[in-house]
This record gives sequence, C-alpha cells and structure tokens, in this order.
Amino acid sequence: MRLFSRSRCLQVIAGEVLGFLRESGDEVARRDAVRSLCDLAERYAPDHRWFVDTMNELFEVAGALPGAAGSAGFAAPLEPGGCVL
Repeated sequence: MRLFSRSRCLQVIAGEVLGFLRESGDEVARRDAVRSLCDLAERYAPDHRWFVDTMNELFEVAGALPGAAGSAGFAAPLEPGGCVL
C-alpha cells in the first residue's frame, strides 16, 4: 500500500474538484466546492507556484461564481514582500 503525502493528496483533491466544476451545473454545489478548494489551497498548498496555478485554473473554470475571485489568500503571495515567482 502506497501512502500519499499531504501535498499529493491535495493535488488529487484539487484535480477532482476542478473536474467537478467543469461538469456540474448545480450552482450551490459549485459555490461550495469553490469555497472548499480555496480554503484547502490556502492552508495546504505545497508551494506558491502550485497555489497560483491552481487558483488560475479555478478562475478559468468558476470565475463567475461568487467567492471564486474573492479568495482572501490569493493576493497575499503577490503583495510586496510576498512570494517571488
């Protein structure tokens, strides 16, 4: 049995959520999925590059949903003194 690291589990979960967002028409479930993915990415992103790439993909898939563009942590790595990509 292979054990996954926390970052690998997050990558798998993020991929599943993004796939769900591409296919689902249920706006309530999509909104909840966006909030959950934003929360997980902000807390457990393996690195800044992965976080930015994931948020960019999230905006492409669900940018029109309330909360998708309002992730409080998205701007933090881009602020002065934040992460240099």
